Amino acid sequence: MSGQDIPLRNLDKKIVAKLDQEAKKKDVSREKYLRILLTTIMNNNNLFEFTNQYEEILIWNTRILQEVNEGQKNISARTEKLEILINLLISSGGKINGCKS
Repeated sequence: MSGQDIPLRNLDKKIVAKLDQEAKKKDVSREKYLRILLTTIMNNNNLFEFTNQYEEILIWNTRILQEVNEGQKNISARTEKLEILINLLISSGGKINGCKS
């Protein structure tokens, strides 16, 4: 399969240095390292799609957990009010407005 050239210009010097460093670790030229890197990225396109779906799921889960948390706070507040009412009822001997229950 015949390849095509893709010239890259104006890359940050730190990026080029990092590419050279990684290529040296793998004992390949910068050009070969870039070919390997680009091939890997393009072959892992499904990974990027999966990552995007994962992020969407995390956002959705966060919203649901926030709603559940608000519901729990509401239940706790109501439970506290009921406990107060029950304690008042018990302490009054079960009398409400002069009536015996």
